[in-house]
Amino acid sequence: MENFEPIIETELGILANSLIKKAAQNQLKRSDLREFYHECKNNFSDIEKFSNCDEYKNVGALFSIMLEINNSDEDVEKRQSKSALGYYILSYGVYNKIFDNYGNIKPDKLLDYIQLLKFRLFLLLNSKDNMKYTISKIPNRPTDKYWSPLSDSYNSYNAEMDSYVAMTISDAGEIKRIGSQYIAFFEQEAVNLATGIINNNSYQLKNSSIEDKIAEGKTEHRLLFQYLDNKFRVNHSFKFK
Repeated sequence: MENFEPIIETELGILANSLIKKAAQNQLKRSDLREFYHECKNNFSDIEKFSNCDEYKNVGALFSIMLEINNSDEDVEKRQSKSALGYYILSYGVYNKIFDNYGNIKPDKLLDYIQLLKFRLFLLLNSKDNMKYTISKIPNRPTDKYWSPLSDSYNSYNAEMDSYVAMTISDAGEIKRIGSQYIAFFEQEAVNLATGIINNNSYQLKNSSIEDKIAEGKTEHRLLFQYLDNKFRVNHSFKFK
């Protein structure tokens, strides 16, 4: 039986697919990732034209690789943009390819959903401070929710940290919730990652159920996505300062 190759028609999707193949052959270079990052900004409209979840997963995987690389010489602003852009693209795939018109997960999209959440978790874990800073930029949040690396407000810092933790637990909780034997067979890595996150944040669940934390995290994810959608798609801005 021949392997099914999804149809990829956009320039960005084709480039991402080729780089994923290079990564699988251990041939991916930092220069490839730099080029890809610039192509994501130059061909941003391609994101709306992706025809399948694999394109979102490929892009998300590449951003996860970018952020996993410890580059001490990298500009802080650029890393901030990378983390937010990668997060946005993965979330766009979640919101536009996984759910039906009633907000339910399409039965044939369960595995895609788990894989998109897995890459979003990798990205969140590899860009913790960047994501907290991005969360702080969401408008119309309570004043004490704002956080800055220069802030001496412990409570303000904790507000952003709480939002970040809720988002990670939410994605991990969803993976665990849906992690049937079928899903676990194909995505044991995602299930193991989710289990570790939930176990490491057990103190966050002492006064709330996992269901409540998933709901809280989903609300935080939606707020952050809406902010980034307005910033990237509507205002065409990739700068955070």
